[in-house]
Amino acid sequence: MPTYVSECQICGTKHHYIRSIKNREDTPPCCGEKTKKIIVAVNINGLGAFENYKCPETGQIVTSNKQRAEIMAKHDLVDARETGSAQDHINRAKKKQQKINESLNDDNVSVEYTDLSTA
Repeated sequence: MPTYVSECQICGTKHHYIRSIKNREDTPPCCGEKTKKIIVAVNINGLGAFENYKCPETGQIVTSNKQRAEIMAKHDLVDARETGSAQDHINRAKKKQQKINESLNDDNVSVEYTDLSTA
């Protein structure tokens, strides 16, 4: 989805927001009023254009391809444009589940229970 920029006509704060093209005129409110959409140039990095966006996994604003790649690697995410085969997805899911199972079976974790009904 495209990133848009709007500006508050009262305080001058600029807001970056993501909307579908269909809802592009739905600008965020500021100071109790609707903000005004402004036109900005697209940021060009290297060979292609990169539009900043908010990562749904981390909540961070992603500002470069490098940062995007690091977040995707850290959280074992897959780019929808590079989906690979169904078997690749199955293998990634199995590895992820295996890591979760290993962390649940960690012998170094101790659990202590207290019976609160007798306290």
